[in-house]
Amino acid sequence: MKKVGLAFLLLVAVFLLFWGGSLLRCNILTALYGKNFVGLEQQTNMLPPADYLKILKYSDDYAEVYYVIKDSTGNVFTFKRQDNKWQMAKWKTTVWSKYGNVDEILWPYLYHSAEGQSLIILASAIVTIVFGVAALIAHRRQNAKKQMLYRNS
Repeated sequence: MKKVGLAFLLLVAVFLLFWGGSLLRCNILTALYGKNFVGLEQQTNMLPPADYLKILKYSDDYAEVYYVIKDSTGNVFTFKRQDNKWQMAKWKTTVWSKYGNVDEILWPYLYHSAEGQSLIILASAIVTIVFGVAALIAHRRQNAKKQMLYRNS
């Protein structure tokens, strides 16, 4: 039982490290290159100015940027550098919108979309059930051992 619990905790720890590493990477890229992309979502001529942005991928000539307009929408745009200026290449996806037109869940920002929140709730429920069942099994085994010792004495 301890091996199963330890393996499960290790799996959760690896997931949290991977997720935390992804968030850290995005924050580092944003701190380094974010100022280059402020206001570039306006190239769509469709959106109000974003409240904040996160750089998801970055190279010298390509970037993926996640723009968030609080209480309204979250969108990912790709940019390519042309003539030493960043130009929008594609409106890649709408991650979430208060109007309901969502294309996909965005890693690592799962909690920004209703689908991502549902995924987190589902994962939490599964973890709770697994730990509950494991605790119940451990408790029953412990009681069975106590009964055997009591009967043998």
